[in-house]
Amino acid sequence: MLTAVSLFAGVGGFDLAMQRCGIDVVASVEIDKHASKVLAARFPNTHLFSDVSEVTGEQLRTIGFDPSDGIITGGFPCQDLSIAGVRRGLAGDRSGLFWQIIRLADELLPKWLVLENVPGLLSSNCGRDMGIVIGSLEQRGYGVCWRVLDAQHFGVAQRRRRLFIVCCLADHRRPVEILFEPESGIRHSSPRRKTGQDPASSFETGTYRKARRAQSVTDYETWVSDSKTNTLNTFDTTDVRVTMVILDFFARRLTPIECERLQGFPDGWTAGQADGQRYKQMGNAVAVPVVEWIMRRLVK
Repeated sequence: MLTAVSLFAGVGGFDLAMQRCGIDVVASVEIDKHASKVLAARFPNTHLFSDVSEVTGEQLRTIGFDPSDGIITGGFPCQDLSIAGVRRGLAGDRSGLFWQIIRLADELLPKWLVLENVPGLLSSNCGRDMGIVIGSLEQRGYGVCWRVLDAQHFGVAQRRRRLFIVCCLADHRRPVEILFEPESGIRHSSPRRKTGQDPASSFETGTYRKARRAQSVTDYETWVSDSKTNTLNTFDTTDVRVTMVILDFFARRLTPIECERLQGFPDGWTAGQADGQRYKQMGNAVAVPVVEWIMRRLVK
């Protein structure tokens, strides 16, 4: 059985996808205490670490990680890479945690690395940061392939484009086969509506973002039609890009369960904590069906 380590695990999107594919996730690393509680409840047999900078390769070997046929995943922080931020790039305190992935790769030389981030990584510092990422991986003997995948083509009702990087030690062919086999095009066919087919007259369907953001838990927010997604602030209720249903020009607030569904998690995955934490966790999570698609192809 393949073994895996999930870095920057959040509430376990990578972990859940790998578990569904028969991969044994022996360790997860997550510093946020609220997200860690979700991981502990959902993956009781997985060893949980808190600080990625303190985890060593020897510790991971000791708890059962086999690098010779193992996977390290990492949706490393995107705050310094997002086009909505200051864009400090890999020099930033958050996105610079990418180098912890490289450190563990040096210590373990795992067969597989599967990384995720925002598409802004491609343009960060005029593309230099992406070049550093790819160059660092290739210098360590990895064949590397990357692709932007949109969650809306994998069975969830939201547009969420994310960059995925698949790496295989000493093999340049297999990452390409995983991300770019012709059959993957089936997933990326855009949904079309038949001529003359309209939604019910009292409903309007579209993609929306916040035009006015809440400044307190009792404050209100307004939405406008747009294809862009806001980043989170303290009082946001959701920033997952979604397809919303508008009735009489009123947009209701999504529930935490609806946000879990939009990311492909089971209902109640993050239950038992404040709604604010649940919204934040789903906003930061990966779309589970996208990762599952990648991992099934990797296992195959």
